[in-house]
Amino acid sequence: MPSHTLEIDAILFDMDGTLINSTPAVNGVWEDFAKKYDLNLKQMLSDSHGVQTHMTFRKYLPHLTDEERAAEVVNFEKGIIPMATKLQAEGKEGLNVLPGVPAVLSQLRAGRSTGYAIVTSATSAYAEAALGMLSDQLGELPKVIVTADDVPKGKPNPDPYLEGAKRLGLDITKCLVVEDAPSGARAGLAAGSEVLAVGTGHDVPAIKAVNPTYFVADLTQVSVEWKGEKLFVTINEA
Repeated sequence: MPSHTLEIDAILFDMDGTLINSTPAVNGVWEDFAKKYDLNLKQMLSDSHGVQTHMTFRKYLPHLTDEERAAEVVNFEKGIIPMATKLQAEGKEGLNVLPGVPAVLSQLRAGRSTGYAIVTSATSAYAEAALGMLSDQLGELPKVIVTADDVPKGKPNPDPYLEGAKRLGLDITKCLVVEDAPSGARAGLAAGSEVLAVGTGHDVPAIKAVNPTYFVADLTQVSVEWKGEKLFVTINEA
């Protein structure tokens, strides 16, 4: 198993599928929308992973006006937390923190505040609600969180990760992007960053096909160490 130690300026994390597992709740809401509009659920789930919701709606609901699609995006993302709560009340998985995440975030908080950020395709309303629901496990969040509301072009365009690095005041080529989705991995690579793919999403072969720089099963195979202002990341590849 190869091991790599990188000296970088910051880590830019995706959220869903990378830091937290929202798949059961998100899939439940997609199922409701597929029934409402008589759509192919399996294809929608495949196309929507790691992509801004409005982009998926634009593809599958072209008959709606821009205003109607925008309203449905709000309805969709408002439905995720209640769906997660419902599933958890039934004894099922709803929304949880993924393996290794608390330890890595704790290690990052030991250094400068510009050492990490979250860059998500979710809207700010959903991101804040989801991260807040899991705050007891995640701990204090980074000062920089880029959401779908902050960039007109979402992943796989490089804009979200370029914006994340810009807000940290750092060079994107000296950052490491951590992603579980093919669209997000493409965004990181297009931005000029090295990409660490994690196998905590629902389509590992697809993200490996993007040829990320590194791959691990989950973040238990990653550790972070600060030496003064310098950030070192050790990756024990799967």
